[in-house]
Amino acid sequence: MPSQSNILPQPPQPQFPQTPGSQFLAPSQLNPGLQGGSVGEPFYFERSHPFSHVSAFPVHYDNKIYPTAYHLWEAMKYIDARPDIASKIRKCGNKAREVSHFLKTLDPGDVSAIRPDWEQVMFAKMDEVLYLKFTQREDLRTQLLALHPKPMIYLSKRDTFWGAISLPPNPLEGRNELGKSLERVRGRILMELGGMGLRQGP
Repeated sequence: MPSQSNILPQPPQPQFPQTPGSQFLAPSQLNPGLQGGSVGEPFYFERSHPFSHVSAFPVHYDNKIYPTAYHLWEAMKYIDARPDIASKIRKCGNKAREVSHFLKTLDPGDVSAIRPDWEQVMFAKMDEVLYLKFTQREDLRTQLLALHPKPMIYLSKRDTFWGAISLPPNPLEGRNELGKSLERVRGRILMELGGMGLRQGP
């Protein structure tokens, strides 16, 4: 979790469109030890939140539509060596669990087709996928930029790699790689807009 010295004052919190079954946990609903003190609070979001990589916001890539950012990210593992597998991932239903179920059906020969440098490029690919998601949706982009410069924390029930977990009264634990990726994407968009984070349009 970012140290308090890195947490800046909180800007006005925008209203977010809710996907079916979505429930956003406001910081006030969390363990008080996770809120970062009076200096300012990070922005916490869950799996069902529109900012999540598995939320049902399609992403356009290479003249194709992927149901979620997660579909595209998983497809990128195979898109060069095994475009047939990438296509099957794209055609999975719009739930992340359907992609996960399909991936479990792959045999060792299929899995060996994952691009060999995936461990080195996986974070850059997540950045790329999220950049596409947020630049293709003006509403999401505006909401993300409105949160600058707040730290972004993906609250998960069990994922300590992409997210962080809270088991009160324990402190928040996890790498929060999805939150870090969103911060990088937000910074890139701000640079492309010349620092005018709330400017409208592409």
